[in-house]
Amino acid sequence: MRVDREQRLAHREIEFQRSAISAYRWRLYGGLQNPWKLRDIFEYRERAATAKESIANAREEIKSLHSIRAEVERLIAERQSKLRQTVRTETQLSEVLNRSVDRETELRVARGQELPSAQFNMQELRRLEENSITLHDRQMLGLTQREMESYLSQTPVGREKLAARAVGRSEAAEVLLQDVTQRIEHLNNNREFVPVIFRGADGQEKIASLHDFQPKTFSLRLFSAKDRVEMNAINEALDERHAELLSERNSLEQFAAGAREIADNWNQKLESPDQNLAIQQSALGPQFTARELSQIENFAAKQIDPNVRAQFENVVHTSLSTGQVADFAESPASVIRAANKNELQLSDPSQLHKDDYLEAARNALNKVASKPGAEYGTLNEAAAVAETEAGSEAWAVLL
Repeated sequence: MRVDREQRLAHREIEFQRSAISAYRWRLYGGLQNPWKLRDIFEYRERAATAKESIANAREEIKSLHSIRAEVERLIAERQSKLRQTVRTETQLSEVLNRSVDRETELRVARGQELPSAQFNMQELRRLEENSITLHDRQMLGLTQREMESYLSQTPVGREKLAARAVGRSEAAEVLLQDVTQRIEHLNNNREFVPVIFRGADGQEKIASLHDFQPKTFSLRLFSAKDRVEMNAINEALDERHAELLSERNSLEQFAAGAREIADNWNQKLESPDQNLAIQQSALGPQFTARELSQIENFAAKQIDPNVRAQFENVVHTSLSTGQVADFAESPASVIRAANKNELQLSDPSQLHKDDYLEAARNALNKVASKPGAEYGTLNEAAAVAETEAGSEAWAVLL
């Protein structure tokens, strides 16, 4: 975006300076007809010389910006390639595991056994919570909350953590909702000046606003077909941006309502006379993740009203000073060990690098297959069948 803007400014500088050169030429040619017009020709010549120098500098800047833009495009393409490879790898792993689960289900149904309920370790629950927030998925958030409550609600420390996290998540969702509402208002009120990505008349992606391509003269307004095409493309991109923001606001409204419902539920438990469910009042100080604090801080920086800005900045400072910054899965070790006593876990998943994830998944499958009980022995059979059926890249990912 910044490179494209610098290029547009350089092109405008060239167009502006050309007018000084044209003025000098017209003055000089006019002097041939009327010598009186040559009375200040030296001043015009000096302006023309300065304009030529400025044009040369602007062209050099455009040339250098072309190489910078090419490098930026290369880095973006490289990043996209890595992400595509990650998606392919994760898809292959998902397919292998799904085939194993399907085979296990068939074997259990054939033997008349009940299907076990889904179980998650703490790392998986942390990812579920992150995904529910990113996707604004209310149902996924409800699933995550129920599983976390089954882990942590049996102890006072766990209940305090659940309560604080529920309040923090609800407040962070409200901030996101306010932010997207303000962005919609900004787009509606400043549509002409909002930069968007669009495909220009030459087929290349560009970033500009309607104001940047607004014709400056009446002749351009009538005859500049390129400008009209690109302005239409910008209007289409702005319409798409507006539709995306409306969709994001709708999903955020649903997600914020779900988060608020969970927080209200814990508020009721706070007031409950049941001593087994009661929570200390201090426990409901909101607990945020680092990502949520960053979003709140960014939202505060956008506020014009100093009182509103100070209110949100105070939330961030209070959370940092009191240590109320944690992820959902950062529970006391004793609680986690008690809750995960019989569950399958990856070995120290928080320390895994991306390249080690598949190896850890393979180890996890081997660990399941080595269990002597009927619950795990059939999964070993299913994995063997999946390996036979897919002696392909999908299974090779795990080897």
